[in-house]
Amino acid sequence: MTTKRDPWNILYFLFLVLMLAFCALPIYWIYTISIKHPVDALSMPPSFIFTPTLDNFRTIFEEDFFSPFFNSLKTSLLATFGTILLGAPAAYAFSRWEGRPLKNTQLWILSPQMIPPIVVMVPFFLFWTTLHLTGTHIPLIVMLILANLPLCVWIVKGFFDDIPIDFDESGMLDGLNRVTVFFRIALPLNLSGLVAAGGFIFIQCWNEFTFSFLLTEEGNKTLPVQIAQFITPTGTLWGQITAASVMATLPQIILLIFLQKYLVRGFSMGLK
Repeated sequence: MTTKRDPWNILYFLFLVLMLAFCALPIYWIYTISIKHPVDALSMPPSFIFTPTLDNFRTIFEEDFFSPFFNSLKTSLLATFGTILLGAPAAYAFSRWEGRPLKNTQLWILSPQMIPPIVVMVPFFLFWTTLHLTGTHIPLIVMLILANLPLCVWIVKGFFDDIPIDFDESGMLDGLNRVTVFFRIALPLNLSGLVAAGGFIFIQCWNEFTFSFLLTEEGNKTLPVQIAQFITPTGTLWGQITAASVMATLPQIILLIFLQKYLVRGFSMGLK
């Protein structure tokens, strides 16, 4: 007995395969070029059979790769922590406030995300220059917090919306005030939301280029700025760029593997 297959399911499956190939091809290209000799990397048509080499990785390690790597790790972790610290109480307030001004706030919470960083960079650069803080990580961390705070509030608010308000009311009947309810009841119940928001924000901070390029100096530059320096006046060093990009994607891939269920749930919560 044969089972009749729905043609729409077949088309849907083919569409998913094409989308997977479309997304995976750039990643495959980066990883293969990183282990190619310069002649093979730039050959046309592309060579799929080649002798792999680790020379590109050896070159980036010889050029002080780890200092920008740890600078990115430091700024991303501190910015993520600061964003969660400020965003979680704000998200709780947006979720529980019943007044009309805060209803249907999803759109305008995210509206700052539509502003390109370069638009606000000039006044902020002058501000940090006046304070003599340019070239340090302090302005970069503050700017990353400001840039990612709306995203944090949006994601965490979705999780707070999913927690029944009865828990809050029960705590207040027991004599707790709103602040204590937040720390003792709402926040522990929303740890998965904080993990999801933290994962998204860390990836955003890790990949940030504009703020890092304009606010840091040679000794404090982050990994995206270091990768961009392989574009030289004499040509683009594709082998070193792809090797550094491979190393830059590893923390993000590891993070996605361990936090994937929280990240997916966090994104779905935010869409509600």
